[in-house]
Amino acid sequence: MEFALAGGKVFAQIVRVDLPLSRADASERAKALVEAHARSEGSALGPPASSPLTWSVTNSGRPFLREVPDWSFSISHSGPYLGFAAACFPVGFDLEAHQPFPDGGRRRLRRTLLRRLAPAERSWVEDASTDRGELLDDLQGRRFLEIWTKKEAYLKWLGTGIDSSLKAFDVTDEASLGVAFIPIGPTQDRKLTAAVCLSWDQLAPDPQT
Repeated sequence: MEFALAGGKVFAQIVRVDLPLSRADASERAKALVEAHARSEGSALGPPASSPLTWSVTNSGRPFLREVPDWSFSISHSGPYLGFAAACFPVGFDLEAHQPFPDGGRRRLRRTLLRRLAPAERSWVEDASTDRGELLDDLQGRRFLEIWTKKEAYLKWLGTGIDSSLKAFDVTDEASLGVAFIPIGPTQDRKLTAAVCLSWDQLAPDPQT
């Protein structure tokens, strides 16, 4: 599945894989998707890159292709899904598969909220209400994933990784962070939540999702 985001300035692709993948295998598969797009004549980011392509990493662990140094990539993997976002400016991307909570999942979610989220983020999740016959636990879980993917996408945009304190910043206040988040929600055949993070001044006036 492909998404042309922010007026075509950002390209994102998410695919579902049938077989379980290790972290290393998922990373290699995501890199292969990036390479295929980099070589594509229809690339949203410019002319096709030369072959072969050489991967390297920054000091913070961010992967990049030496042959297209002006491109920024961010890859992610969760459950049966993997994907990436790419742009000609810094971009962060994260996805999380929807998975049912095991017994006691609600209590563990609350402990995670108290431990990892900023106060405003925690309030937005805990204050969830529904009048459509929807399970409150499910709605809170989806809100939590929306916050979580934005936080990870933001840290990837910064290039710091998740070693930074997750409570130190609030993704519900985009203005204070100077960024814009483009959410990618679930569909009938795609049970996941994802987010792309980019600098606010890179956001097109009429983003396409």
